[in-house]
Amino acid sequence: MEYQILIAGFGGQGVLSLGKILCSAGMNDDYNVTFYPSYGAEVRGGTCHAGVVIADTPIASPLVNKADALIMLNEPSLKRFLPRVKPNGLVIYNSTLVPHPPEFNGTYDVQRIPATDIANDMNLPRASNMVTIGFFFKFFGLIQTKTFLKDCEKHFFKLSPEMHEQNKAAFFKGYEYEPKHCKR
Repeated sequence: MEYQILIAGFGGQGVLSLGKILCSAGMNDDYNVTFYPSYGAEVRGGTCHAGVVIADTPIASPLVNKADALIMLNEPSLKRFLPRVKPNGLVIYNSTLVPHPPEFNGTYDVQRIPATDIANDMNLPRASNMVTIGFFFKFFGLIQTKTFLKDCEKHFFKLSPEMHEQNKAAFFKGYEYEPKHCKR
């Protein structure tokens, strides 16, 4: 089994942090993992994406060529990377920042979540990435939720205990969000 995930958004949205935490959690659940970050020279505000491969066998390449899942945090990323998802693959996007989604033609399992709106309602405007990844975990069964949250704690607690609690709350807001199936 090999599962490829592509996460993309603007620099500063926590794309690379999500990829690193997913990889760490995958290793802690005894999977082979790779993490392949890519970002423009601008870093904050520029485009960035992270490829994550999780497998129970050795991984031949860290590149995500045909993703099983896309986690898209903004519209330019969704339009750019949609061709790289497998047929019937999972596409999750932040509908707050994707006001004009492309036509999906029923070829993907498309789920949308207003992650930025939810994060703003929590007074945590920088936590839309955690809202989105929490929502992703409704559909993703490889890594245990508790393992992912433990790795989030390692990542965020060292920055501040308050930041860890805020990110954990944002994760659960996303996890609890009721999906609205979106076949356009």
